[in-house]
Amino acid sequence: MSKPKKTTIDNYLEKKDFAKAIKFCEDIEAISHGTDTKPMFHQQIILYLITNDTIGARFLYKRLPTEIKKTKVIDKLWELTKIMWNSESGGMLEIIPSINNFHWPDELKNLINILLEEIRQRMLKLIGSGYSTISISSLTMYLGLTDVDALSIVKPLGWKVTKDFVYPQPIPKPKKVEEKKDSLVDLTQFIMAFEKNQ
Repeated sequence: MSKPKKTTIDNYLEKKDFAKAIKFCEDIEAISHGTDTKPMFHQQIILYLITNDTIGARFLYKRLPTEIKKTKVIDKLWELTKIMWNSESGGMLEIIPSINNFHWPDELKNLINILLEEIRQRMLKLIGSGYSTISISSLTMYLGLTDVDALSIVKPLGWKVTKDFVYPQPIPKPKKVEEKKDSLVDLTQFIMAFEKNQ
């Protein structure tokens, strides 16, 4: 039995290049009108949610054909979009169980796992910045994980753990030194080229 061939979107997902994956889906959607090419609506909405682009997800939903809107998967994705759009903490608590309790088609499971991981990372940032102490049971509820799995995620973050409680620390934002350095080089080259042409 041969391994299934990787698609372009799989390559983007492997590299976690969600922007290119979204662009790929949008390009497929654009060329699909009046052709045999099938749009990747499910993947496209999930990618929008992964990148927290609820506006993109909403606009895609609004332009979906009616027959596609009536499918269970699109209905569930629309429900998730609305929860994320409202972004109330109570709603966000519902999102992980809502994702876990739905039977996703095999071709979407990888993307759904990526979405779950992104949501957990967002929840960790919220917990780290909003709590000085949180019970282990609340932490596991927020993350949708078992005690063991939740603690294995927070310990490397330097969060102190006792028998029943976790003491979160704010998660530092990653430094984008290289991007700033590259931008400065680009700006310098632009100015030099501009001055040279005057």
